Amino acid sequence: MERFKYHSRLLITAKMNTSDVLEVILAFLAFVPLGASVLYARSHDRTTPPFELNVALFALFGIIAVIILYAERRGILKA
Repeated sequence: MERFKYHSRLLITAKMNTSDVLEVILAFLAFVPLGASVLYARSHDRTTPPFELNVALFALFGIIAVIILYAERRGILKA
């Protein structure tokens, strides 16, 4: 067991099932609406993005996340 000490991160990744991987991907994707709204604000010489843009982007992310998790639960995204 000692020889696996330095490769524990790889072993954890290899043991993850599909739902865990999808949850990790969705956690990273949660920052996409924030980044998009900040880029919009900077390109239009504003300090903050419009509130409506933030709401729309986070709602879009929420819809995509629900569809992905629902498809995984129904068995469409089996590994």
